[in-house]
Amino acid sequence: MDFDILDVIEDATKEADAFENHPVRELNMEEQVLYLNGLALVMNADGHIDDSEKEYTRILIKSIGLDESSLDDMVNFANAPDKDTVQAFFRTFRRRPIAQLFLFDALMMTRRDGKVEDKEVAVVNKIADQLEILKGTQQDIFDLFCHIKNRNWQESALYFSSHLLNPEHFKHLLAYHEVEFDELMAETTDIRRIRLLDVLKNKMPKAEAGENVKPKLDAEIVLPMLQAEVDRGNALVVNNQLTIKDDDRFGELDLASIGFEWGKETLSFYSKENIEISSLKIIQKFTELLNLNNMLDVINILYLGKVKAPIQSGLDGERTIKLKSKILETTPFIEVGGIVFEYFKGNSFDSYNDTQLFLNREWNADLKKIILDYSRTDNNHHYSKGYLIKVDFEYLFSKGLKVS
Repeated sequence: MDFDILDVIEDATKEADAFENHPVRELNMEEQVLYLNGLALVMNADGHIDDSEKEYTRILIKSIGLDESSLDDMVNFANAPDKDTVQAFFRTFRRRPIAQLFLFDALMMTRRDGKVEDKEVAVVNKIADQLEILKGTQQDIFDLFCHIKNRNWQESALYFSSHLLNPEHFKHLLAYHEVEFDELMAETTDIRRIRLLDVLKNKMPKAEAGENVKPKLDAEIVLPMLQAEVDRGNALVVNNQLTIKDDDRFGELDLASIGFEWGKETLSFYSKENIEISSLKIIQKFTELLNLNNMLDVINILYLGKVKAPIQSGLDGERTIKLKSKILETTPFIEVGGIVFEYFKGNSFDSYNDTQLFLNREWNADLKKIILDYSRTDNNHHYSKGYLIKVDFEYLFSKGLKVS
């Protein structure tokens, strides 16, 4: 016997299995080759092609369904890249959602040999910028890479939701590690809501006491959210007008009005900069998809306790609210049945130091504005003692809350 059985076992088991359903498999062959050529640029970024980098490339080639001879072509291209092919790569993948997956694979490539050279980092960053991946999205992909590498599945679940990255481009990573996607999503629903609120919290502008601050919803969050809706068949773009299926309230939204553009060829949204989104339609869709219902929790997380806690209140009949403490100018928020309101004084009278509020109509949890009568029996609104405005997401993102 002229071979060692241990060597056979070692050679047979050192190569990892292919990724099932790797999204690049769905591309045409020309695009697949360009995708691999892009990774070849990363593979030789430091001027040295390590065997471990070749190994990862072999896994991808196997996953995509190409012949293993493609590896030799990649190595040849890595050693002598031509300008036309590089330009074709960027022209093909710029602004496309699958560029997110390319960046993930590029990060995997740079870490295969156990060390990361400055030149490799520079090349990956340059490619990401030329693909027009927003900086925040680049950071999200790097964070996801770290969580996958360390098998922190619950932390990675945030990025598999539809709000930060396109989940269809990363599901194969879970399957590769034998993690069930639907089960992970069910287990981490509450965690993902909290983590996404943390993302919003980190975007909150700084403000001095007494100033109003509102959450910032920007392209880095909205783009992947809308892209996921289109990819899943829940939304449609025609003549630059966005519509949401089975949502008549949304109507049509002109993408130009929020600074977005639509690539007809790539069927993808893009924005050249991380612009802030103030569209009420987008805010409503965002909060609906996130299923954010408890405004008290949202306020506490976003404002880090810098907004005075609402005064606890209860109904006394249909038109009277009883307060557990007095309204002060520094504590203008009250909570009734889990709903938060902000109090504003009237032109002539106010409810400061009162312990009861008299409503000008019967209580209804759907009311957005409630005028306060002077007394329980007075219906003359000229003597109003102010009014209450419901603090919902429309109010929060458009007006903001005063910090203390």
